[in-house]
Amino acid sequence: MRYRFSAEALPVTERFPYWREVICPEYYSLTPDRCPDAGTFTAWNDFRDAGRFGLAQSETSVCGRSRSASDIAQETKEYVTLYHAKRDAQSFDFDAGEIILDAGDMCMVSTTQRFKSCSRDGLAFRTLIVPTDFLAPLVTGGSPRGPFHLRSSTPIGKLLGASLDSAWSQMLNISEDLGEAILANVAALLAVACGTSKDGTCVVRHSAAQLRSDLILRHIERHLAEPGLTPDHAARNLGISTRQVHALLEPSGETFARHVTRRRLEACRIALKDPSFSHRSVTDIALGWGFNSLATFYRAFRAAYGVAPGDLRATSSGITAD
Repeated sequence: MRYRFSAEALPVTERFPYWREVICPEYYSLTPDRCPDAGTFTAWNDFRDAGRFGLAQSETSVCGRSRSASDIAQETKEYVTLYHAKRDAQSFDFDAGEIILDAGDMCMVSTTQRFKSCSRDGLAFRTLIVPTDFLAPLVTGGSPRGPFHLRSSTPIGKLLGASLDSAWSQMLNISEDLGEAILANVAALLAVACGTSKDGTCVVRHSAAQLRSDLILRHIERHLAEPGLTPDHAARNLGISTRQVHALLEPSGETFARHVTRRRLEACRIALKDPSFSHRSVTDIALGWGFNSLATFYRAFRAAYGVAPGDLRATSSGITAD
């Protein structure tokens, strides 16, 4: 899901108040500096929601904003935020000291921390928002709160920056589920940059595989009624190989085809027992849930439930079998 705001769409006198009162608290609460000259104020925010994660980009002519104790008190959940500077001299002032970012540098902070960010030429960031409970198991010490400064000149900084740029450029071209998996992997890379724990290294690998496996299962549920649902179909839509589809489902103990057949049979069984579907024939229900062979459907149904589809319907609701 995408949310976009541009101050230029509003009357001049309403731009800063709307940005301060509506847009600034959209991700989590921040307090901007005093109102600039209304005639020169500019701001835009573009936020892309992907399940548990968020990716945003914003620019404003306001030269400073802060995260105060009252801002922190409004939060109900803790997040870690990675700020990716899009201009030079973007500074963060914390109780423990100051961090100055050049374009491409990154600063990781927690929503539980007070800070002030400022820049003489206005603020410009790309921002990754990650639930703390996702990142905590992956980093040494289990406390990914920061502040943490990562320079773009370092190898891991270059890799993480490129990953953020790539994710941003593709987020509108992919599904929310796939976007969540991609941002989870970017967040895992952030954990590596912070210092991955020994256990966290295993969790990163497992988490990435589990997310891809969940993507396949969600893809199956969405396309369950389509006769053309195959491993190749899933692979094309998810941007992975057919071999990966089979490998990712292997730990579940079911092949792709068996999982699809089981879920289709379950859907047909529910429909056959539901009086609201009494106007539909067994054949219509079977074909409607993606079976393209009635003989295969009848054999599979009897093998799974020990009764013919029509007999189950008759027993459940008194409807005469087809």
